[in-house]
Amino acid sequence: MKNNKGLRLSVILLGMIFLFSSMVLSDEESVSLIEDLSIGVDYGDEHKMFGSISDIQLDAEENIYILDGKKYRIQVFDPQGVFLRSIPLKKGQGPEEVSMLLGFAVHPDGLISIYDRAGNKVLNFDEKGTCQNYFKLDFQAFDIKHYKDGQIAILGFDNDLGIHIYSRKGDRLFSFAEPFSLPSRMSKYKDAPFTKFPMKFSSSGDGTLFLLNPHKYEILIYKDGQLSGKIKGKSDFFRPMTIQGGKGEGGKVI
Repeated sequence: MKNNKGLRLSVILLGMIFLFSSMVLSDEESVSLIEDLSIGVDYGDEHKMFGSISDIQLDAEENIYILDGKKYRIQVFDPQGVFLRSIPLKKGQGPEEVSMLLGFAVHPDGLISIYDRAGNKVLNFDEKGTCQNYFKLDFQAFDIKHYKDGQIAILGFDNDLGIHIYSRKGDRLFSFAEPFSLPSRMSKYKDAPFTKFPMKFSSSGDGTLFLLNPHKYEILIYKDGQLSGKIKGKSDFFRPMTIQGGKGEGGKVI
């Protein structure tokens, strides 16, 4: 049941981000969200049983791609939730293998880019799961998305900026997005990369990216590398980042 609830919530959140991708709300407008699709079972159909959902994306036909970080595969469903195919991924430490899956991008031509955090690399796969190429990163990333024209947007703190645009071959083209300001209550964590940016972001595929402020009820909109707008307003799906301290020096990010 826990996995199913997680998937339903992920689908709802994904829908919310895609809604934001196509419209900007004024302060007087509001959005109501309802569940219209649920994928996942506790037993029975193995194709709909998930070990650990790392990310969810849509392709150009709105088919649903679910990255299962525990079973090392991508499950593909049509817009009505009917299973289409499974894309297996090779587990391991080799050049074309993965071991810690955080995020992925589905490009309009069917290419799939996957970020392997353990190997700190981006791998490009075709629709059958055959690795086409890969490239290493020189910073720790959080998430990746399709940007536009086959390019890859990578979220991660490097050189005081948070979004980095790469070609499929691994050439960095440009970077943008300054880190979010920390509230005074979190000043002791000012050097921690995870406090400067969210762990996930969204893309409309036309050079528009949506970045959630982890400390406020606010989404920043970037178009072609420039800040073009903001969406503000409280949401039941989000709470600003907090860190709960425990014994010793450690803490838990909430």
